[in-house]
Amino acid sequence: MLSLSVIFGGISRAQDLEERVVEHTFKNGLKVLILERHASPTVATSIIYKVGSSDEEEGYTGIAHLLEHMLFKGTKTLGTNDYAKESPLLKQIEKTGAALDNELRKRGGSDRDKTDRLKKGLKQLQEEHKTFIVRNEFSEIYAASGGTGYNAWTSVDATNYIINLPSNKLELWAAIESDRMKNHILREYYQERDVVMEERRSRFENNPEGTIYEQLIISSFENSPYKHPVIGL
Repeated sequence: MLSLSVIFGGISRAQDLEERVVEHTFKNGLKVLILERHASPTVATSIIYKVGSSDEEEGYTGIAHLLEHMLFKGTKTLGTNDYAKESPLLKQIEKTGAALDNELRKRGGSDRDKTDRLKKGLKQLQEEHKTFIVRNEFSEIYAASGGTGYNAWTSVDATNYIINLPSNKLELWAAIESDRMKNHILREYYQERDVVMEERRSRFENNPEGTIYEQLIISSFENSPYKHPVIGL
């Protein structure tokens, strides 16, 4: 795991970059890299987790990318108006959603009546859950604090969360990001999974260029975990 907090200088100073970077590793293995520059009172932050699609196994691809999406959903204190009341409902959603998945994947075909009943039950639970959700609270807090460029991405080797902030908001960033990683709650899992599946359909399955590129990568790295598409199969 790597935490990288930097404000980069221009290309002309690249030759002395190594000498200007301060590095510190905490007891828990977290590595912090800091490049100080006084051109503006801002800080550009980047948290890199050394995990991506190449760390996944056959049949479980796309998990790193989906988790990247899910970690925008909030924590026990952010993204909810009452976690104590929300928590039991989340467990019901998880149980019902898992039962639906198992039924749909059943060999020999699923029971239509049972499937319809589970779908209806899941939809009702999701509607009830909406009353507890505070959407986009991470981004709204950052925006109110002068943040820009708030985003994340997943690759074959890493997952990265980035944002630019006024330098006097660095402690706020540390508090939010540590809460995100320690106390995250995977809200709206089934809805977000559908979003990712639609993303895959539009970019690859319904896109000839995407299909060809995906097959090229799979063929080129046939015996390597780098064949796993970031978005999953």
